Amino acid sequence: MKKIFLMMTASFMAAYGVKAQYPTIGQTTTPGLGIGVPVGPNFSDAALHIKAAANTYYSSGNGQQLFFGETANAPGDNIRIMNSKGGVGNTFAPWILGTVTTDPAIIGLNLGANLINANDVVNTSPAMMFNVQKNFVPQTSQTFPGTPSAALVNRPLFEWANNGTKLMTMTPTTAANGDARMAFGYASPAILPTYKFELITPGGGTGTGAFNDGLRITNNGGASAMLRLKATSTGGREWAVHSSGASNGVGAGHFFVYDATAGFYRMFINGTSGNVGMGNDNAKTTVPQLKLDINTPSQNDGIRVRQTGTTAATLSLVGGGTEGTGLNQSRRWSLHSTGLGNTSPGQGAGHLLFWDWTTNVERMRINKDGFVGINTVSSAPYDATHLLHVKSRTVNGANQDPVRFEKLNPATDPDVVTIDNTGVLHTRSVSS
Repeated sequence: MKKIFLMMTASFMAAYGVKAQYPTIGQTTTPGLGIGVPVGPNFSDAALHIKAAANTYYSSGNGQQLFFGETANAPGDNIRIMNSKGGVGNTFAPWILGTVTTDPAIIGLNLGANLINANDVVNTSPAMMFNVQKNFVPQTSQTFPGTPSAALVNRPLFEWANNGTKLMTMTPTTAANGDARMAFGYASPAILPTYKFELITPGGGTGTGAFNDGLRITNNGGASAMLRLKATSTGGREWAVHSSGASNGVGAGHFFVYDATAGFYRMFINGTSGNVGMGNDNAKTTVPQLKLDINTPSQNDGIRVRQTGTTAATLSLVGGGTEGTGLNQSRRWSLHSTGLGNTSPGQGAGHLLFWDWTTNVERMRINKDGFVGINTVSSAPYDATHLLHVKSRTVNGANQDPVRFEKLNPATDPDVVTIDNTGVLHTRSVSS
């Protein structure tokens, strides 16, 4: 072997002239083959150890390259790492390993592909492929595992990890062809995805965005940042959500829900005022004027609050300030459409109640027959029995006239007409 080494060294010197510019070739101690590795303790225990020196340039002319492999007129050839041990349980896991000793390398491992234009045009196969299969038994060393023999269904296909922390997992379902699902994000222990794409966030921490982690779509131009959702089944639609940009018709900073199938903007949130507009607007030009602004194309469109249980459907209104019963305090008022579960006196299903929720008292009602009752629940029979049914109230220990008609200007027209609690009609002055 020493004689062979000397002959190869002499051949290199004869071919290239200057020995120092080209690698030496010799046997490693295991034994193995070393190229450019000095004889001695720097030999590794690898079967093949290649080392490029600072002044070593190979025939490619592209600078220092540790290895250059090329096949001519043989498009099916490939570089392969094979295990020839054989036998049950003997596994072999090849590595493409990038290590750094002294250089502050930016990329630890870089994989890529360089295609000619003709291949890019006529070839529909992927430029790079990660293919996993089981039960593939090559007949010879030239057999290429291109046709899947069986798909994995019980374990993840692929994982990315940072120092053992799993950041991305791709896993198949139990479908025969490995219907893939992907989970992205930190999880400890690792969480296998249950949807096609699943983001897993820690929901805590102290870093930027740690509590509000999620998915963000950014448009660096002037148009919208957009997310589209499409159902292709019969009757399905394509919907899109937009965060508007400067080039959009109503300017930047607004949020839209767009029905791409019908060509209508169904919802608009004004980014400046927070007002919400709803309805069919095919040009998104209707800017909402109130906190909830509904644009309806027909006469009977509007808002419906529906109770799916047995009690009332409720719409509440609360004025500004402190809620209470004092002179300068606001109150919470509600409209109730009663159901079968409303069993208080005079209620039942089908009534519209005007309710003072602050004091929990009914002030007025329109019953299912269209009768209007004011203060009718103060005593039996608890319901309006006439088209307009008004009951008197006792305030500060005295009965008040239930009905009063008064001029707009008491200073010039001081007389009022009242009906007392006995039904007697009176003409009184404002001062009395």
